[in-house]
Amino acid sequence: MKRAIVMISIGDRPWSALSFATFREYARKYGADAHLVREDVPLEEFDLGEFKSEKGRPNKRAYALKSYIPWKFMKQGYDQVVVVDDSCSVHPLASSIFREVPRGSIGYTLTSALHARKSFETIADFQRRKGEPPIEFDAAHYANSGVVVYDRKFMDAFAPKLIRHAKPLLYNRYPHQTLLYYLVKRANIPVRMIRKKFNAMPGAGGALDKQERADLTSTDGVINLEKA
Repeated sequence: MKRAIVMISIGDRPWSALSFATFREYARKYGADAHLVREDVPLEEFDLGEFKSEKGRPNKRAYALKSYIPWKFMKQGYDQVVVVDDSCSVHPLASSIFREVPRGSIGYTLTSALHARKSFETIADFQRRKGEPPIEFDAAHYANSGVVVYDRKFMDAFAPKLIRHAKPLLYNRYPHQTLLYYLVKRANIPVRMIRKKFNAMPGAGGALDKQERADLTSTDGVINLEKA
């Protein structure tokens, strides 16, 4: 079994060296390779064309890369690929995320039903315009895509041509969640929801308010292994 943990951190993001260091040790513990992706891929390798509208979030190409890069690593022979945001860190005593997601499925934690509904409105409109058979809406299968476990069995679902086809979805307020849900459901990939402790925000759930979370300089007393 060949496994990888991949952190994507493109641009001026100096903290990623520290957050990646935690995953490098974690990957070594569970027999995976660790990769920090700091550079965009060449346009001749993955060309999405221009984004002509400012609607939605900036840096839409970066969100597309969150689906392209796992495809690229699976194409290189990795059986399971975990992709994590560069804002994530992992505790050295954390259990194996690979054990959370059985082979033959994709795994991630849940996002809010409100985000899911707003995301799916864009998908439904896109499919109507394309004349595609509609995919189902299931808020219980919508990802917080900061941590995603991919399986090479479904590599073709994330092929560059399919990402290019779905480019309009990146204009949604939740670009990667929208693209990911569309690609997963289009290919009928079995979904395994991971326990929220594998993708938890310090002080979330009312423990701290938004400003207190923004001002955090230490997670002492905020995070413990029972919850994260």
